Amino acid sequence: MLILVAKIHNTRVYGIGLGVAKINNPIKRFLTRRIINNCDYLGIRDTPSLHELKKLSTQANFHLTSDLIFGSGDKIFGKAKVSNSLTNTIGVSIVGLFLKNNIRKEIVLKSLIGAIEFWVKKGTRVKLLSFQNPNNSELNSDRFYLKEILDSFKESDMVSMVDIDASILSINSSYNDIDIIVGMRFHGAVLASMSNTPFVGFSCDNKISSLCNEFSMPYI
Repeated sequence: MLILVAKIHNTRVYGIGLGVAKINNPIKRFLTRRIINNCDYLGIRDTPSLHELKKLSTQANFHLTSDLIFGSGDKIFGKAKVSNSLTNTIGVSIVGLFLKNNIRKEIVLKSLIGAIEFWVKKGTRVKLLSFQNPNNSELNSDRFYLKEILDSFKESDMVSMVDIDASILSINSSYNDIDIIVGMRFHGAVLASMSNTPFVGFSCDNKISSLCNEFSMPYI
């Protein structure tokens, strides 16, 4: 609607830092095509998003840029990350929307619980990172599924959960004592790269695998 109003008033429309997942729904493909064809400039944050959008339109003015958050590294993390912890800590992220499928949920949660049990036995702390928690949909919430993992370790103080919001304080305090990130969240891995923290991707879409390849990090 905003783009339509802009065009009616002969106003240019620029999109920056844009990213999309794979678009299979015909209606969503049609609407996305209409939107991008009415933009004067589109800055796309990652290669998989660019390839997906190019399937929809040969008219749009695409440019491959990067995620906007990369320009904020020093403001978020400072010049160097300092941890006062004497214990190694692994950060774990999931994508709640991806786990709405019961088969995926069972496989992913069982695998993560098994891995966390192993890490804890080795004396490693685990921090469950909850990135997205929409108020209108519990089943799309990271916290909803991470809580299931946390409940498996009620007797242990080695596993904790933290909600991450968009504030610098929240991001910095969440990442400051983490030694490695393992997970599905694209921006979880982006923030890891910005804080010089190694990461392993659980690739639920091609954006994670592409980011891991870009930074020479492993993914499964």
